Parts: sequence; structure tokens; C-alpha cells
Amino acid sequence: MDELLGEEIHVIELHMMDLRKFFPLTAASNAAARTFLYPLHLVRTHLQTQVGKQAYKGTWDAIKSIHGQQGISGLYRGLPVHLCQVLPGMGYIYTYEYVRNVIRNHTNWSDGTKSLIGGGTASVVAQIFNVPIDIVSQHMMLIDGRKKSSKNVTVKTNAQKSLQQINITEEMKQRRFGVFQGVVRHVYHNDGILGFYRGMSMSLLLFIPNSALFWYFYEHLKGKMVSVLPENVPRMLINCLASPLAGMSAAAIMNPVDVVRVRMQTKCEGFLGTYVRLCRESGYGWVFKGMSARTLHAGFNSMLVMFVYESVKRVSLKPEYQGCTRW
Repeated sequence: MDELLGEEIHVIELHMMDLRKFFPLTAASNAAARTFLYPLHLVRTHLQTQVGKQAYKGTWDAIKSIHGQQGISGLYRGLPVHLCQVLPGMGYIYTYEYVRNVIRNHTNWSDGTKSLIGGGTASVVAQIFNVPIDIVSQHMMLIDGRKKSSKNVTVKTNAQKSLQQINITEEMKQRRFGVFQGVVRHVYHNDGILGFYRGMSMSLLLFIPNSALFWYFYEHLKGKMVSVLPENVPRMLINCLASPLAGMSAAAIMNPVDVVRVRMQTKCEGFLGTYVRLCRESGYGWVFKGMSARTLHAGFNSMLVMFVYESVKRVSLKPEYQGCTRW
């Protein structure tokens, strides 16, 4: 049964929204957020792929090095392919909201439990489409796109160039979609169509619990904050506090799985070979590879995405519910 109209609604459900507004606005905001935060995503991939500290000493060093050698475009290499994930992202959002709605209609479970199950289920749907996009995008991130460098940076750029696993000719790089075509051809030539699903098991092992944990933490933290903070605190402020904490917590917990996934997809190795190689290179310290960039990206991404997401949900409310929510 719906919340009584006139009472405050804390969680906006699918049936309360005009979907003709909700989905286009969600797609546009998702694309904007991915574009804004893409450099951190790219840097994380570089850090997780390198052996030891052969190319970068850390997150800030990676940003400076990539920008210094390739310009701002180097921090956005592979972005167009990455933005293709907006469409699976819409499937993710719809599945999440739909599953929550089904659970709501058949059980009395808490918002945290509904979000845990909804987030995990939605991730399964999204990863079927996201894994091939991820593989192509990650390889494109690692392609050396620098301009001719001076002698005093040769060692550094050679170390950066060693991260790439695919050799793309200069001629191909000059073509409009040359790097994309080169990566796709290489993956297909080496592993066939299954090459685009390399690391699928690790992706599911990462993103299902990561998504479930994020939504669980998010709803749990929101509920706790609402119960202890003064009544006049804006709900959107609570969302903006809960979302980065939830995102960073989930990202930190799942970082070791993400390191293995990225290595499997870019180095074209199996799980056991990847694990042994990581332990040989860095001991057990490999579980922290790229963690600062990953948690930083997750924190900013979660806060930005959830601020926009919750705003879009409020803007998309049907007329009969518009007086029942607070900003």
C-alpha cells in the first residue's frame, strides 16, 4: 500500500515517477558524471596495471605524468567507448527500481534489504553488456598516445608505454576510430568473441557485491542520519553525506577483486596466473593497488551520481506525490 499522501516520503519508488521524464534525465546525468570523473577511472586502471611503481608513484604522479606527456586528451583516452555504458546503466537503474518494487509489494523487508537485493540483481543485468565495453575501453586507456617527447623524459614515457598490451601503429592512431578498431581486431584475433568477455566471472564477483553493498550502505546510512540529525536538515544534504561514505566503503572492500579483474582483462591471463604474478610482483601489498584512486573515484562518483539521481527522481515525481518529498 502506498504511503499516505500528505506524509513525507523518504524513498521514492518506481511507481511514483513519470518514466518519460525519469529515463532521459537519468541517461543525460549519467553521461555527464562519467565524463567529469573519467580521468580518475583512467588513472586507476594505469595504477592497477603497472608492475610495482615502474611508471607512476601514485595517483597524483599518474595524473601529472599522463597530462604532461599526452595533454588533457590523454586523461580522456577511451571516453567515447566508456560512455557506451550509459545504455546498460539505464538497464541497471530500471532493474534496481523494478526489483525493489517487486520486493516492496510482496514482503515487509527493510529498505536496506530491498536495496541489497536490487543492487545485486541490477549488476548482473548490466555486466552482460558492460564487460565487452570495459575490455575495449581499458585497452584504449593504456595505449600510448603521447606526442614526441624530449630526451629528458624518455625513461618515464617508456615506462608508461610498457603498460599497453596492444601495439597500435602511428597510422592507425591518426585515423578517427583507428585505436578503437585496432583494439577490437586484436582482442577478436587472439581470443575470438569470448575475448570480449575475458574476466566476466571476476566482473560479476566484483560488481554484484559492490553494487549490493553500496545500495545497502547508502540506505542504511541515510536511515541512521535521518534518525539522529535535526528534522530541518535538508534530505539532499543527507544523501550527499551518505552516498560517498557508501561508495568508498564498498570500493575499499572490493578493491582486491577489481585489481585481479583489470589484470585479467588487460594482460589476458587466467585467475590463478594473475594471482601468482601479483603476489610475485608486490607480495600481498597488491590488494591495495590503485585503492586511493578507486576510493576517491567512488566517493566523488557516488556523491555526484546520487545527488543527480535523487534530484531527477524528485523532478520526475507524478503530481500526486510532489508535495510529499523534501529537498
